[in-house]
Amino acid sequence: MGNTANCSKEDFKELPERLKAHVYYLAGEIGERNFATPANLDLAAEYIHNTFKSSGYNPLFEEFRIGKLPWLTKVRTPRDKKGLLKADDTFKNISASLAGSSRETIVVGAHYDTVLGTPGADDNASGIAALLELSRLLQGTALEKTITFVAFGNEEPPFFRTSAMGSAHYVASALQNGQRILFMISLEMLGFYSDEPSSQKYPPILKSFYPNQANFIALVGNIASRRYVKQMVNAFKESCDIGVESIAAPRFVPGIDFSDQLNFWKKKIPAVMVTDTAFYRNAHYHRSSDLPSTLNYEKMAEVVKGTCSFLCEIGTLGKQ
Repeated sequence: MGNTANCSKEDFKELPERLKAHVYYLAGEIGERNFATPANLDLAAEYIHNTFKSSGYNPLFEEFRIGKLPWLTKVRTPRDKKGLLKADDTFKNISASLAGSSRETIVVGAHYDTVLGTPGADDNASGIAALLELSRLLQGTALEKTITFVAFGNEEPPFFRTSAMGSAHYVASALQNGQRILFMISLEMLGFYSDEPSSQKYPPILKSFYPNQANFIALVGNIASRRYVKQMVNAFKESCDIGVESIAAPRFVPGIDFSDQLNFWKKKIPAVMVTDTAFYRNAHYHRSSDLPSTLNYEKMAEVVKGTCSFLCEIGTLGKQ
């Protein structure tokens, strides 16, 4: 098993408070951040950019446009007098790379936008907080693989499942530029947990095979990503103190592709979503009550530890 980079026990000891500070700024001070609140979306992007920079990276803003998606012009927003989105509306991803000795790349991503009407603490300030702390902990680590940390725009409706998603633009651009992406990790809602019986729900076909307490982290892949799911499970079990459940299943299972990993799967790139399972346990999902006070930062820190360990292991392996 790989080591935990430059992370000391003191680094890990500080993790819960560091994660909490990120979430409280994004979801508490900024709040709702999406196409309908562009000033807040820009504040979040600047915060992510500046945090990457403070960790020693040279982060990039990667702008993209919605493009010609006619049905999106029917979406109402306060952004202009007509109340419509436009094809030339510009959004941005923010990326930072830890260069390895090869050009082979592992992408770690999380979306920073929220659904309309919610401050998005779990969805997805928790994922962004983990992304920022992973980049900080891994900075300066000598790895064979390059790791690129990306904060994606436009994951939420009305952009979800369209080419206007930030992750769709990112992967298309990366492949066009000749980047070899071996694997992707999608950090999607990491902070909500409960020990109460029956606090965890599932699609009907799965409920008999998994625990009914919502006190674990889930590692979710498609069939083509199953070997990475297995490797991640092993890394989590050896390096952190949190229950781990996993699944590698076809996309018809509800929720399996409900985040940015979808756009990597479409390009035949293996990807795993790390998640607290969203609406299958969190009653605050896509509501105004998705607040920082509802999250468990100790368990979030364990998720970061497990992901960090896995990245160190896979980042130092030879050709996959």
